[in-house]
Amino acid sequence: MLKTVKQLKEERGQKVKAQKDLLEKRKAEKRKFTTEEVSEFNGLDDEIKELDQEIDQRTKEEAAEARAAALAGNPVTTEPSEPEQRNLSNFSFVKAVKESSSRSGLSGLELEMHQEAEKEARDLGQSITGTGVPSLILGHNSEQRTTLTTGTAATAGDMVDTSRGSFIGALRDRLVLTGLGATFLSGLTDKLEFIKQNGVATFSWVAENATSGETNPSVTKIEMSPNRLTGTIPMSNLLILQTSGDIERLVRNDITVGIALAYEKAAINGSGTGNEPLGLLNRPGVSVVANGTNGDSLNWARIIQMETEVDQDNALLNSLGYLTNSKVRGILKSTEKFANTGKEIWQPGNEVNGYRAAVTNQVPSGLSKGTGNNLSAMAFGDWSSMYLGQWGGMDIITDNVTRKKEAITEVTVHMYGDVNCRHEESFSISKDIVTG
Repeated sequence: MLKTVKQLKEERGQKVKAQKDLLEKRKAEKRKFTTEEVSEFNGLDDEIKELDQEIDQRTKEEAAEARAAALAGNPVTTEPSEPEQRNLSNFSFVKAVKESSSRSGLSGLELEMHQEAEKEARDLGQSITGTGVPSLILGHNSEQRTTLTTGTAATAGDMVDTSRGSFIGALRDRLVLTGLGATFLSGLTDKLEFIKQNGVATFSWVAENATSGETNPSVTKIEMSPNRLTGTIPMSNLLILQTSGDIERLVRNDITVGIALAYEKAAINGSGTGNEPLGLLNRPGVSVVANGTNGDSLNWARIIQMETEVDQDNALLNSLGYLTNSKVRGILKSTEKFANTGKEIWQPGNEVNGYRAAVTNQVPSGLSKGTGNNLSAMAFGDWSSMYLGQWGGMDIITDNVTRKKEAITEVTVHMYGDVNCRHEESFSISKDIVTG
């Protein structure tokens, strides 16, 4: 039976642990390896190298399988096995930051994860500059964003040597796209291309023995390529030294949710300039439902028009739903479908016309059109048509020199991703909704 990458990695981990146990036993007994131990150690080393090669090959095969599934319109997900889940829960961002700044370097699980991230980077044709964190770690959700110091309560001061209970996280925009059904493509190693048919053969009725007309179906390409996403978090050295479970969750959440929010912001409203992906609200192939010259309120007729625009392109399929911000939701909760019916557009359970509806304030407000201002946006469509791509994991670089006089270590995170749509026709948008 063909083993999966997860199974191969678990097997490799057992071999690595066996090697480590031999080394620790020799060190504890302060002696050289015996002849039998040398044979066992070298045998394990050969097996680890063979597993590395097999993992590389299966990773490529599974990536190809994922691309094929995505091309067929099937969501692609990767779930860690139980051993990997345990590893993820034990991985410490704070320990990785602290050890990467020390002379002794990384150890334990953080070292193993760094080695895994280096393998992912090699597949991508990149290299890890600092401490690598593989893509497995990014699957864990979290929250919080701030400058981390122990000096004041507002910046984590109350979280060192405390018994007050868990910390109170900062208020952040919601993560919504995967919940709506967006397709997440992880483990990518190369530039990604999808061949899309954008023209079809046509047929007509003709007389007996008449020449049939010819049509040539046309195709185009949808491309995704790695773009660098980066950010820097300042952490006080005292905070790094005096860690707690709350501190670890704070740092982990700040990094992973910060990255996820940046992905979603680009997917929703990215400019497409520089290295920022092109977001849904700015895509030329998406149908636009206008609300007058200078914008107007969103009414039931325009809601139906948004759905109709998608249906006219034969795209009313799969993971259908609405996405907007809290201002639009607030208005639609008090806007009746028809006058004096008591049936508002936004229904309990976050539904609009029977479709699920999600809210995040990463959907922009304060837009302008003509002489209108303070306009908001709303989108409807098949969210499985939206692709979020991730290449490898994270590269965490620690700098404890630049701000050494302040006893602050700057932690810079790099990773690679992109956003695209399988069919822009799967969506319709309104960007001129008056909200105030």
